Amino acid sequence: MDGSQRCGVVTAFLLAALTWGCQPTEVLPVPFLPTVERAAATTEPSVLYTVYVLQLAHAEHGVVEDLWTYVDERAPQGASAELRRQNNLRVGLLKDQFRAAAEATIGRIRSRRVSPIPTLCPVGRVQFFACGAVRRDVTLFLWTAADEVWGRSFAQLSLAMEVAATPVRENLAELVVTPALVTDPMERQSFGALETVVRAPVGASLVVGAVDPRGEALGRLFQASVNSPDDQEQLLIITVDAVRPEGTRPPKALTP
Repeated sequence: MDGSQRCGVVTAFLLAALTWGCQPTEVLPVPFLPTVERAAATTEPSVLYTVYVLQLAHAEHGVVEDLWTYVDERAPQGASAELRRQNNLRVGLLKDQFRAAAEATIGRIRSRRVSPIPTLCPVGRVQFFACGAVRRDVTLFLWTAADEVWGRSFAQLSLAMEVAATPVRENLAELVVTPALVTDPMERQSFGALETVVRAPVGASLVVGAVDPRGEALGRLFQASVNSPDDQEQLLIITVDAVRPEGTRPPKALTP
């Protein structure tokens, strides 16, 4: 990803870094004014979304299982559900009508920390978001098809999610999320075989996580801390906030 692609998310990542060590917050709408103002002023087709990075102690993984009961894992297209589960990966759509119940469930996680990353995504731009901890001297096995296993050892390895968002029509966006391995020296290798495609209306969220963060394959990289007494895991919750389809007029300038 070149410098022009990164510029739209640098401020958001700084915001996330500043809020990471703060007291736990709820997954609720937040007025990210600079990003929202950019979305209101832009004339090009774009999608405004927020990535909520939810971190919690693995001891509370049972509450995460309760959260998944509100998530439709049949909605995403792309990679099959079987192939995702072989890779210890879990993806689904949280519809707006279940948001209140999902937020109440997240509120039960006492160890939670939520870092919001607001992002404005013009058509054709791919953003990437880090997941989990950086691991060293690790061997990873990845299923690229139902009967094909790819294995490799890495001196350094972490997981990222590449996200592209495209307006479909007013209040509806298409999200494409692809896992990518980040290796030393900061090279990314994305895996199209595990690509997820979902159409999400404004207010809906795509939830991405592991079947078992302590398991094997790709999902193990959702662990936010490794080999510690208080293991941490992460979820990504990608919420569509606004959609500007092609041909939408920008707001008229205010006159005194």
